[in-house]
Amino acid sequence: MIFTFLIKKILRNFGIIAVRRSSQVYLPDEDSFRVALKLAAAISPVVIDGGAHKGAAVDALRAFAPSAEFHCFEPDPLLADELMLTYAGDRKVNIIQAALGERSGSAVFHINASRPTNSLLKSAHGIRKDLEKLTQTMRSIEVNLMTIDNYCDSLDLKQIDIIKLDLQGYDYFALKGACKTLEQVK
Repeated sequence: MIFTFLIKKILRNFGIIAVRRSSQVYLPDEDSFRVALKLAAAISPVVIDGGAHKGAAVDALRAFAPSAEFHCFEPDPLLADELMLTYAGDRKVNIIQAALGERSGSAVFHINASRPTNSLLKSAHGIRKDLEKLTQTMRSIEVNLMTIDNYCDSLDLKQIDIIKLDLQGYDYFALKGACKTLEQVK
């Protein structure tokens, strides 16, 4: 609890508002995206979408900022292929089949019974029975792992306006790999 408080306080110093959904105290997606775009104050924001899943964040943000540019990271090959088909020909949506982390290289990714619970982390033991079934690992695969900093450097991205992460517990490690980017992200 104290660790979470400290992380949120540090992130607030960078102008980042962290919301924990499992507490059931959160803004609905539409409101959180609207607030993020207002804080970014960019007409054509550049967005990092870690854990893009099926593209819901892209669609929701586009409702408020149609000219936004997206860099969507999805390590699950099935979901990444789906995203590539969905946004084929859309020059403003870049799909990267990789996980975000604290380093670049490769990592073991766990495909679970319920794909929204996929993670670089193994499923926890002793969780609620209803969640245990959803987070049961069906298989593990090796995926590319990259840092936000290395990705931005490779494309010479000078300004990121929004970083959205939904990495099933791996968010902190992705932020560790974004130290340089966080210095200038809105």
